[in-house]
Amino acid sequence: MNRHLPNWSLLPNSPLEFFGLSAGFDRKDLKRAYGKLIKQFKPESHPAEFQKIREAYEVLESQNRYGVQQALMTQLSSAWNITTDRSASQAARTSQQFVAAEVVNDFDAAIADPLATYRRLAKSSNRSPQDFYILATLSDLVDSNSENMYVKWLLTGVKEHPRDPGLLRLLTEYLSAFAESTIACSTLLTLSKLIEGTDFYRVTERLWGRLLDELPFGTFSKALDGCEGNLKSRNLRPRLAFYTHLLRKAIWKAPAEWIDVRLKYIEQHGSEIDASLDEEVELVNLLRNYYHEDRNKLLTKPLGSSIDRMIKAYCCDTSLQGMGEIAGICDEMARNGNGVMQTFAVSGDESGNRVLFLCSIIAQSVAVDTGLDFGTAGNDKVERQADAVVADFQKSIQDVASRLNWMRLRHFGVPFLLLWLGPLILLFGWQYWWMLFFIWTLLVVLLHFAVVCPLYLNKRADEKTRRFLELEYAKQWRPRLYRYVQASHLPARQSITQLMQSAKDLGQSRLVEIILSYAFEDRSLHLFSQLQLFVH
Repeated sequence: MNRHLPNWSLLPNSPLEFFGLSAGFDRKDLKRAYGKLIKQFKPESHPAEFQKIREAYEVLESQNRYGVQQALMTQLSSAWNITTDRSASQAARTSQQFVAAEVVNDFDAAIADPLATYRRLAKSSNRSPQDFYILATLSDLVDSNSENMYVKWLLTGVKEHPRDPGLLRLLTEYLSAFAESTIACSTLLTLSKLIEGTDFYRVTERLWGRLLDELPFGTFSKALDGCEGNLKSRNLRPRLAFYTHLLRKAIWKAPAEWIDVRLKYIEQHGSEIDASLDEEVELVNLLRNYYHEDRNKLLTKPLGSSIDRMIKAYCCDTSLQGMGEIAGICDEMARNGNGVMQTFAVSGDESGNRVLFLCSIIAQSVAVDTGLDFGTAGNDKVERQADAVVADFQKSIQDVASRLNWMRLRHFGVPFLLLWLGPLILLFGWQYWWMLFFIWTLLVVLLHFAVVCPLYLNKRADEKTRRFLELEYAKQWRPRLYRYVQASHLPARQSITQLMQSAKDLGQSRLVEIILSYAFEDRSLHLFSQLQLFVH
């Protein structure tokens, strides 16, 4: 099938145009455009193309999450081209992309005589953002005796042009990939005095994530507090976006008190949170509860350690390798239906339901990020599978229905007999025994069905019936549904709907509805269906 090929020349400088988005796009528009491309360029078959698409997506996703003005985002896509390669030879290859004639001349001069160009621009009193880029690039070649001149020129450029999108992007990429943790804290403190908080969090987000891994938490926290003390902006949204993203990783390293303070801050400023951050906040709260309340309990379950590794990888490793690890764990779980059933009960407690919800979020997110989707199975095949399941259920349902009727008969009959026969024994032998027998029987019938059943027996019977059917579902019907979902390779809801249709066609709808009412509520069955996407 022929597919439209993307314009790779638009990357990395015009991600907005690359995805075919307008300046007013929202997160759903970006996800939709990204998903179409990823289905065409999957990581296992097109790793290089996937990486380019992923990097462009992350740029736009970050800007959208931080509420960057759409006008600035459009300006960024047409800003002067930059590169993170700190070498003059790379500058030579990209110099032809610069539009302004004086910029091209400066790059030509830098290639022809790097030292003279460096000295001339260093003495200039009116330097453009592009000049600072050239100075930073040449500093590694001609001024190697001066320490960290690359960073100093970048910071000086940002100081003179604090809102220039090209310099901010170059600084973001440098901090993300090259900044050493030994000097990062001082660099961040300097930067927090040069640019507004609106840009500070977005530009430094990835570096803070790396420092959280590399530095003792006390050092990390002190540096972050120092930077926030320097920020002057009153715009709360960037800080909220920063913390909702950082807390994913911090939960695994930071003290619980530190996490709770940040979560409380987010809750106190909930009015600043829009739809693009709602899901992030919900995820962070789930992760907090998981790490401090649910994790120890989960680790005692058959698949507990695998699920824990999956959750941690999702929070701490956003690279392609991290997604590959998650996909491998999902594949392992998708082939182990018994393990999933033993890990998650049919009617789980609050802790188990939270973990299930968290697993579903991760599986769905990674499936989208890697272009995985359910295929379209042939209708005939799915119908045959559903018919076979309904046929398998018929005998077991009839047996269960018989036992259930006997259980309910005992439940209602024994109390009635005790209430009826007990006093009759005492009345036996009285002169008017038969009359008393008739009156007492009438009273007992009225008392039993008008008072005892509505107030006590009906509720108890419904609860016992629910527990009985839940046990039978877990023992007899759940394993069969797991095998059916695994074979159909369709979303669980769609598979169950097909079962309903087959039961109706075979005249068994009343019986099968009992089972499927539990299947619809069985969250682990839906998770197991999601996991089938990762089976290779």
